[in-house]
Amino acid sequence: MKRKIIILICLVLSACMSTYAQDIDSIHFKFISGDNILHGKVTLPKGEKRPPLIVFLPGSGESSYRTNYKRWLANTIEQTFINDFAILNFDKPGIGLSTGAWYKEDFFMQARNAIEAVRYAKKHFPFDTSNVFVIGHSQGGWHTQIVASKYGEEIKGAISLAGPATNVFEQDVQSATSEFLCKGFDSSTAVQKAVLKTYEEHVNPVSDTSFNKDRLHSRRIQGYEPWDIIETIKTPFVFFFGQNDELVYADRSIEKIKNIFSGKVPANISVRIISGADHSFRIAEKCYTGSTKNLAFSGQLNSELREWILKLLKPQ
Repeated sequence: MKRKIIILICLVLSACMSTYAQDIDSIHFKFISGDNILHGKVTLPKGEKRPPLIVFLPGSGESSYRTNYKRWLANTIEQTFINDFAILNFDKPGIGLSTGAWYKEDFFMQARNAIEAVRYAKKHFPFDTSNVFVIGHSQGGWHTQIVASKYGEEIKGAISLAGPATNVFEQDVQSATSEFLCKGFDSSTAVQKAVLKTYEEHVNPVSDTSFNKDRLHSRRIQGYEPWDIIETIKTPFVFFFGQNDELVYADRSIEKIKNIFSGKVPANISVRIISGADHSFRIAEKCYTGSTKNLAFSGQLNSELREWILKLLKPQ
């Protein structure tokens, strides 16, 4: 009897997995951006004629939709959109099969990679080319801001998920401050130690022969300030911040956004805070030290992401 039940469960699971596979088409592709050939994947929901397209940009370093972002995407973007949206991911230069070196690129070059992916997709895949949305997480949020500013006429809207509205130096200070606060230092001491640590990291020279790719990339981006970029965003744009984000402080970024526009933020730009969420939009208290596998992802994020995009898709 037990064996029959196990077999039945396996058959049910197999059928579910088979149905999922039948509902989604996955296409691997490659495109040219600058001197590099970048590889990616687009998923297309079957039964949907010319669906909207979402292009996702991951965070810093060697991040990829195939590796460290795989579970994150499954619980956020894919869970929310995969049944009725096309979703496009691609690897940075030097990641996976992509040629080049991501750590030699600044944010503007990485934003160019994103828009080249959009342009390639418009020529080769069956989706609604008038409804393209770019979503970036963490450092990818900075890239998304640039895409919206420089190439806004080529997309419908853009979303920054935990992408700072501060410059790189201040964001590094915020991350270091959280590190010292969680070690038990008082607020004043934590900030002082964080500023000193960040300053030393930014002024310490990095050799071109260094094998520390993160340090090499840090040198490329450490002078970046996003304020002129944010000020020139004309396309619909929304910033999402986690209430308990220890890397990107929601209140500081919101203050910067308000200052950019002298307190009068234009109607095309909005800000939302996700309750109880950390930098990855999992529900966690600050200074959480347990396994992240035990943390639930924010249902509020997924709900508000979909609501914001669907509102833009309604006929005006």
